[in-house]
Amino acid sequence: MIAGAALALLAACGGGDGSDSTPDASAAGFWNGSAGSDTLLAMLVAENGEVWGFYTDAGSDRAPQDYGLIHGTSSVRGTTLTAKGRDYRSNGQVAEGSLTAEVAEKKRLKGKIASGGEIGFAADYDSSYEQPAKLDDLKGDPWLLADNSGGSSVISVAADGSVTGSAAGLQGGTCALTGSVAPQPGRHYFNITIKFADSPECLLRNQAIQGVAIHELVNGQGLLVGALLTADKSRALIAVGMRRFT
Repeated sequence: MIAGAALALLAACGGGDGSDSTPDASAAGFWNGSAGSDTLLAMLVAENGEVWGFYTDAGSDRAPQDYGLIHGTSSVRGTTLTAKGRDYRSNGQVAEGSLTAEVAEKKRLKGKIASGGEIGFAADYDSSYEQPAKLDDLKGDPWLLADNSGGSSVISVAADGSVTGSAAGLQGGTCALTGSVAPQPGRHYFNITIKFADSPECLLRNQAIQGVAIHELVNGQGLLVGALLTADKSRALIAVGMRRFT
């Protein structure tokens, strides 16, 4: 047994047959580009291989309802990235999908996305991924958000990362929201959880959704973009918003 383990380790280190062992490339980062001729694409590939990809038609108004989301898990072998997951389309349909790409680490991804058809894409690395997210950028004045269901909400983030707020209700009232947000260590995004109250006013009654959020400055104004999934991954919520100064 010990001899077998030693031989396996030797082979993994490139010994035994004289071949070199080349480490797998890393696809982690923010990637901005396009798919096909008229679709804008922005992707986050996390260190654990989780993929979050936002896309919309180049000619759209870029409202939340115009966005689709690709979510899945990925791995890299050599310089080839492969991912499988789901495509949450702007029309509400959900389809199984896959992605393959060649990785030029911290430079470029180029490959194909398959989801009821196949389309080529290319995206360039965005080094802002390496700038740690700060909770200070979210706390304080509330955020007014619009989402891809056509709904709206207001949330506030406390110094400890706890989230409170409310969403416009389905029956003319409001739906209470609670949750938490925390920076991903050393990276420019947040992990976020939102829980809907047990009320008929709530779009996702008594459910918790989890995902990621990214804060950017646009013309000096804070912009918050989030993508969250239900526990069974049957539905995605894409939210975009800015500060509501009090």
